[in-house]
Amino acid sequence: KPPTQKQSQDAIKLHPTKSDSLEPALIPDKEFFGPLPKPESIDDWLAQYVEEGQTLSEFLSQTPWLSSRARKGTAQQGFVPGGQFVTDKYPNHKIYLVQLGTFPEHTPKAETLREYVEAFWQIPCVLLPPIQLESSDSQNQMEWRDGQVQKVRCRRHVEGGEEVHRQLEIDSVLALLRGELQAEALCLVALTMHDLYDTAPDLFVAGMAAGRHRVACFSFFRYQPSLS
Repeated sequence: KPPTQKQSQDAIKLHPTKSDSLEPALIPDKEFFGPLPKPESIDDWLAQYVEEGQTLSEFLSQTPWLSSRARKGTAQQGFVPGGQFVTDKYPNHKIYLVQLGTFPEHTPKAETLREYVEAFWQIPCVLLPPIQLESSDSQNQMEWRDGQVQKVRCRRHVEGGEEVHRQLEIDSVLALLRGELQAEALCLVALTMHDLYDTAPDLFVAGMAAGRHRVACFSFFRYQPSLS
């Protein structure tokens, strides 16, 4: 059910930003930040799937980033067990972004996305050199050559005997990203214009994360206006 005004205010108080200039923007307001309506549209996830809710206290108790112990795989140096927020506990850590494949002129700009992530989370965000995938001898694989060959599974979509586009299998993308993860990374997120899928029956997936391994991939492919 929707949170009460007090619950909303309690959640806002957990925001690490102390700037007085932001305070008015964080106050619940019926005109600009009204309660979310009950999902009824066929496009609303919660209108189609029944999911158990989560209270703020449940979230705080379950998120590993707020634990008094450092996340496995993260750099231990500089970790502050008594910190209240993620930025307090991991003061030297960063969010990393990487482009997977090419981004044509009309597509989102990586630097703009990096600036947005840094401003939204108030955490340093670093853009890594792009990962360029190449076709391989196998029709069901693409390759990234960076000293050694790393393979990403894919499937081809063919119309009239011609390949229309390829979809990357998300698990193999996440496995590739795990090898690029920096020790001081809160997470590494790949951004791509490649289409993605998870299992054979999938039409597509917009993205997926392996939270325990701190990697994720998000595709802009299905947001192209030319797609119907």
